[in-house]
Amino acid sequence: MLMKEWHEYYATRFGAVKSSLLRVVAVLRDSDPTLKLKFACGQLRTESRRALADVRLLASPDPRVGAQVDAALGELSSLADTCLATGSSDRTLAKLKDVESSLVRLAQAFEPWGLQP
Repeated sequence: MLMKEWHEYYATRFGAVKSSLLRVVAVLRDSDPTLKLKFACGQLRTESRRALADVRLLASPDPRVGAQVDAALGELSSLADTCLATGSSDRTLAKLKDVESSLVRLAQAFEPWGLQP
C-alpha cells in the first residue's frame, strides 16, 4: 500500500479520535467542566482504543509514521484513562501536555511525506 493511500484511511480513522480530543479540550475550557468531562473522556477512550485495535491504521508504509501513530494513540488513551479515573480537570490538563508532545512528534513523522497528521 502506498503512503498516500494509507494516509487517506488514516485521516478518516484518526479524525474520529481528533474529534473526541477536541470535545475534551472544549469541555476543559468550560467554567465548570466536571459534569461533561467524564462523558467527553469516555468518548475519547472509546475512539482511541478502537483506533489502537485497528491493524490497518497502525500499518503505515513508513514504520516511523506507524510508530508515532501508535504512540499518539497510546497517549490519547492514557489521557482518557486519567480523566475517567480521577475526574480532575487539573490532572487531565497536565496529561494533555503529553498528548500535545506526542502529536508534535506525529506531525514531524509526516513532514517528509508532505502530509498532515
